Amino acid sequence: MFVCVLLCVFVIFSVFAQAQFAPLQTNDSLASQQYALDRLNIRRAMSVTTGSLNIVIAVISDGCDLRHADLQGAIFVNRGEIPNNGIDDDSNGYIDDVTGWDFVGNTTAREAGLGIYREDADVSSGTPLNGTHCAGIIAARSNNRIGITGIAQGCTILPIKVFSDNPDNANAQRVADALQYAISMGAQVIYCAFARNPLNVVATFSSAEQAWIAEAQKRGIIVIAPMGDQGIVAESVVYPASYNGVIAVGATDQNNSRMVRSNMGAQTTVFASGDNIMSTLPNGRYGTLSGTVQAGAHIAGIMALLRSVYPNTPVPQLVQRLRSTSIIPPDVPSLLRTLPAGSNTTRDPLMYGIADAFSAIIVNNATLSSRTVPALVAMETTPYLLCAPNGTIVSQISGSGDHTLRLR
Repeated sequence: MFVCVLLCVFVIFSVFAQAQFAPLQTNDSLASQQYALDRLNIRRAMSVTTGSLNIVIAVISDGCDLRHADLQGAIFVNRGEIPNNGIDDDSNGYIDDVTGWDFVGNTTAREAGLGIYREDADVSSGTPLNGTHCAGIIAARSNNRIGITGIAQGCTILPIKVFSDNPDNANAQRVADALQYAISMGAQVIYCAFARNPLNVVATFSSAEQAWIAEAQKRGIIVIAPMGDQGIVAESVVYPASYNGVIAVGATDQNNSRMVRSNMGAQTTVFASGDNIMSTLPNGRYGTLSGTVQAGAHIAGIMALLRSVYPNTPVPQLVQRLRSTSIIPPDVPSLLRTLPAGSNTTRDPLMYGIADAFSAIIVNNATLSSRTVPALVAMETTPYLLCAPNGTIVSQISGSGDHTLRLR
């Protein structure tokens, strides 16, 4: 069944609209080094919202530095638990889980193979590198004259640790348990900040992980994962990004081209900046890291903003906003630029774009865009790729004028 939707494309905002949605500027000392906030149009999105306090973003990774100055006030607090009393006050099966849970602890690879884990409430143990870095990208507090600007600084981070403190044990473990925990704690966004190497024998499908992701979908929870960093451009299977219902994120460099080591394939949902990303590091430090994990953290922040503005919108429609307003990368072959309406993204591996946070928020929102009809705002003359919720390419549009498109 065809549904006709009138989409008006405006190349240049009115003076009123420009003032209304001016990019949000902050006084954070390292904000000028966060190029991705401008590249992904996040600063302008933050002029609409910086996130809602009731939005909890679970980051499933290697833990988090809870004492980092830029993360104070950014970490979820379980009000049902009394700290350090050795009692499961909220009867959820986890003792003293005030700020998340470590499902692995200091466990060797051999012990993990035998199902031996040392779980506890300490998510700061070991070296929580990626988790701390992602937490900062997503929700570091801003306008405190230090460090960086978090994307969804009005939201909170729930750290969940699935990596061992022991470097001998380098694989993510008990991910299904972590997903279940994130859901039970009320997370609205779940970011699995890791990608299993598709060339590794342990990078296998897990029916338990898929089941909990499906459960998250049913509850309107957004699940995101990076595509991985092996530079594979064929039809690779990368978990958890390849599970049904997961927003799979690839990485671009500072020139908006795909990072050479970023995987991609038909399951890729969107791309985001992942090269030399400045954020928080363990022990109160700051520094840059690169990879699809960093790209995925940007998308987690953007999706938290979308969920804040659209608290009751089904997840597929939020994903549709993200994809439909994505910017076509300059290095995509001419195939995409001449793609006919009706081509299917599940068959064509390059059907994605680079996220545009602001456009994703205001597209088809007459109130936010100050229009009397649903509007899609095209920044400058950048072409946009429109795809229907089922993944079918609708059209590629650029330039000014009114466009009537038929969505499948």
